[in-house]
Amino acid sequence: MQHDEDMTFEANEIERGFDFANVSFGAFLSAYLGIQLADNPPTLHEMIRIAFLLFVIALLGHSMRTLALSLVNSTQTIKYILSVACVFVFGIVSYSYLCFELSYPIVVMASLGIAWLSTCLFISIMMISRRWIKIYD
Repeated sequence: MQHDEDMTFEANEIERGFDFANVSFGAFLSAYLGIQLADNPPTLHEMIRIAFLLFVIALLGHSMRTLALSLVNSTQTIKYILSVACVFVFGIVSYSYLCFELSYPIVVMASLGIAWLSTCLFISIMMISRRWIKIYD
């Protein structure tokens, strides 16, 4: 593919936006999980599930970040986009199942997940659209 524009600024802004979203929502998630764990001390089996839940969240975040960066740099391929889509489906199903299994209120966890994904998506769309919309010209 041809790199007709320097999108370094946009790539850096996507990185900063993802970092901000991860810190903001990560603080809420860790406070929420801390309160839940303080109220009900978990068993080993529940701790393994919580660790897997956090792994799934990290996997989703990494997939979204790399997809956004590949789109802004025009290095994406169909095979890569399909693999990221599979990670999203796996992640959302696993996230929902684990929240249900751990007896976390799905309303709280779903709103956290939707808000986090929406924030990352909004940041990515803003920066990627600058490839086609010439704001400063």
